[in-house]
Amino acid sequence: MVFLLITFLFKKYLSEKFFFVVFISIFFTNYTLPTVTKIFKLTSETNVLIHILLLGCVSFIVITLYFKSTKTLRLLSIILVCVAVIQGVLSDKTDNNREVKEISKTYNYLSGLNIKDKPDIYFLIYDAYVAEKQMDYYGIDNHDQMQFLKDNDFVFYDDVYTVGCYTLGSVASVLEMDYTVNSRAYQLRKIISGNSTVDNIFQKNGYKTHYLLTPYFFRGNHEFGGDFMYPPINSDVGMYNILSSILLGQFKFDNEFQNDDYDEKNKTKHQIILKQTTNPKFLYSHSIFPGHSANAGYCRPNETDLYEERLQIANNEMRDDIEAVLNSNRDAIIIIAGDHGAFLTGDCTDLDGYEEEEVSSVDLADRYGMFLAIKYPDNNYLKYNKNIKILQDVFFSIFAGLFETDSILNYSFNNKPSCKGGKYIPVGAIENGIVMYGRDKGKKLYSDIE
Repeated sequence: MVFLLITFLFKKYLSEKFFFVVFISIFFTNYTLPTVTKIFKLTSETNVLIHILLLGCVSFIVITLYFKSTKTLRLLSIILVCVAVIQGVLSDKTDNNREVKEISKTYNYLSGLNIKDKPDIYFLIYDAYVAEKQMDYYGIDNHDQMQFLKDNDFVFYDDVYTVGCYTLGSVASVLEMDYTVNSRAYQLRKIISGNSTVDNIFQKNGYKTHYLLTPYFFRGNHEFGGDFMYPPINSDVGMYNILSSILLGQFKFDNEFQNDDYDEKNKTKHQIILKQTTNPKFLYSHSIFPGHSANAGYCRPNETDLYEERLQIANNEMRDDIEAVLNSNRDAIIIIAGDHGAFLTGDCTDLDGYEEEEVSSVDLADRYGMFLAIKYPDNNYLKYNKNIKILQDVFFSIFAGLFETDSILNYSFNNKPSCKGGKYIPVGAIENGIVMYGRDKGKKLYSDIE
């Protein structure tokens, strides 16, 4: 934008040579900065200096080539632009493959049943929130928060994990009640945006469905199937964060998840919770806190300290959320959970370049382990909750209690939950809570942190 403005204002005074050199230099710098960032394990905080140095080097090369061999420079420029365009087209084709998903057997079964007693359902996710024993392993004392939940009669599920170590796949699999981890990003966002088995069943039974997310979840997707979304979906949402990440040469989770209206979002959430409505409510909220590591490809020296700082924000939000539900004086099921691990061990990312014997059970728990606690309106639900082994089992248990039948549990993940793998972690690395990949094969997932 700045370049275009300069071009417009000074086009009478500057030559075409100048604009050509500047354009190619800036274009090539932004195009190569992510690669440079990854190779040298830089963070976006240090990229401003690197950006300037890289721009200077590129400009020098471009100017030299321009005066020595204009044809060579033009040819290289054309090739560079063509490669960038082809990459964009292929990426767009891959990410926006609008695969058509058949109606699941789970939905067909549940749609034939009716919920008698209809408590409000709150599915409250706090990004990368992990269990207390995992916190203890990191050296973080989270006892007071856990005691707060126990004092409010939450039931804890200590050994659960998720089948997907990334947000979209993990949450979409919960809401669709099916393995969707390896689906296209567009399809995962569509599921999370109110087009899921969970949402459809609740709407069929008279619930109003609410979503309080961040722009990350519906970027490029404008098909909302629920009743209320905050912030509203629009075509420009999240573009500032995307452009800033491009200029910084790094897509960090906090850039992707950033929401300038954090306080407004929480205010809206509590207004929905406290509002006395005739219809029962389903609400899915996804907090950006505590959030995982920067996913920079290595661990920053204070990575755990930063996580602990963000954890305090998450804990305060969680307390406020729970107190709002309790103050509503309505029957409710409150699901408190993380969506995946904190990514604080190994390379604090996806274990790129790690040999199998270098991957421990701790590394897997750090990526797939998460926290789960549920508060039920009465003890009748407890007889249906024994099969919760993974996060994705939650709504099978909830619907079993709501429909008062355990037959729905036959549609769960075959009682043999298997993680679907990450970028460098193979499918089935964890099977039924047992490590199946790495140097700790045969051990329970959490055995080395208990």
